[in-house]
Amino acid sequence: MIVALEADNMINEFLEKLKQGDKQTIQRNRRLLLSISTTVLAKFIAIGSTLITMPLTLNYLGAESFGVWMVISGVIGFMAFTDLGIGMGLQNALSKAYGQEDLVSPKYYITNAYLLVSGLAGGLAILLFAIFAVLPIEGLFKINDAAGLNDAVLALKFSLLAFVVGMPVALIQRVLGGMQKTYIANNVMLVGSLMSLLAILIAVKFDVGLAGLAVMFILAPTLTLLVYSVYFFYKNKIYRPSISNISSHYLKPVVSAGAWTVFVQIIYTAKMNVPTIIISASLGLLAVAEYSVAQKLTALAATMIGMALQPLWVVYGEAYYRGDKRWVVSTLRKSLKLVLLLSVLAAIIFQLVGQYLISLWLGGDVLPSLNLILGFSLWMITSNINICFAMLLNGTGNFKNQAVFSFFCVGLMLVINKIFVMEFGLVGVIMTVFLVSELLCVPFYFFESKRVLSELNDGAK
Repeated sequence: MIVALEADNMINEFLEKLKQGDKQTIQRNRRLLLSISTTVLAKFIAIGSTLITMPLTLNYLGAESFGVWMVISGVIGFMAFTDLGIGMGLQNALSKAYGQEDLVSPKYYITNAYLLVSGLAGGLAILLFAIFAVLPIEGLFKINDAAGLNDAVLALKFSLLAFVVGMPVALIQRVLGGMQKTYIANNVMLVGSLMSLLAILIAVKFDVGLAGLAVMFILAPTLTLLVYSVYFFYKNKIYRPSISNISSHYLKPVVSAGAWTVFVQIIYTAKMNVPTIIISASLGLLAVAEYSVAQKLTALAATMIGMALQPLWVVYGEAYYRGDKRWVVSTLRKSLKLVLLLSVLAAIIFQLVGQYLISLWLGGDVLPSLNLILGFSLWMITSNINICFAMLLNGTGNFKNQAVFSFFCVGLMLVINKIFVMEFGLVGVIMTVFLVSELLCVPFYFFESKRVLSELNDGAK
């Protein structure tokens, strides 16, 4: 009789866990779908803003100053790593706490992350002033006109300072992501994109010049995030940064995860933005404009697909720390199949009508060749495949191996482009990016993801 009761209790307990597991899966899938849909919508708005602002800024600035604007955008993109990965480390720490149902740690993680990034922003501002006072920044721009060169340097200087001001403010996106509320962060960034569009329209209307246009464009989303941050911490007082929550114990997990994260960020931003700087210094700003236009074209699909995958980062982390291997494997397979299908279709469309779309968009002043568009299309396909695997590795905290291998590949690509850029031309640059920094990484990402999954068993992690 006792044995029967114990068996009955065990069965009931098992069924209850199964129901709870189903509930968690349903909630996870719901959050993921919300995050993906809002990510796509936010990026659609951002790309739509780009489609509107690029011809507007090209006509307003002229081809040469537009090239300067693209170089500044590349430098700002490269600055994404300057928080030393604290934002990503915070997101991973919060995601892990959420998966382990830890309600105590988040407030400590948040306070320490804000404190550290604020200090980094202040130190970076001082460093930038020193760099501009000592180094020949003018060498970034191949401009003969003294007034035009002065405007370019001034625009770069103020753009970098505007970016630094926004560093602590941007952390709210990571807070929301780690708490499985990526869809809210996406809605805030959607508003930020609209504000950036409005800033460009105002800058052109009132003729504020290159420097004014750049600063207004950068600060618009920062102000949006600042307003939401005030609202979030007013409504969620428990997470509000406080001196009493400062603790080295809770700072260590954020910093340790951030160290490898920033390495990955540096590699990615170098891959995307350093070729533009190499082209600017070697082939001139008109070549930068042609290269950037082709890049923006493929970004219509690459960015949409890549950003749609971003919510998987935190959801993989939550599922991993709950030990839900079945869901992780199933989601990875589905994402790979869907991404491959969408990327190949987009590449075919760009090859068939890419030049026509650019002509309608910008006119005939800057028209990339079909071979240049093909190179970017091939890059887009392999990049999105690698991102599928990277979301799993990032969400589970496996940064080290992918960082080391990617560093080798991207470093080799940059060396080849730097040495042979004059012989290769623009098509050679993008084909080197595709072959060396993307295609070579696909087998690595596959086997590294397979290794991570082999270490995960269904059940509590």
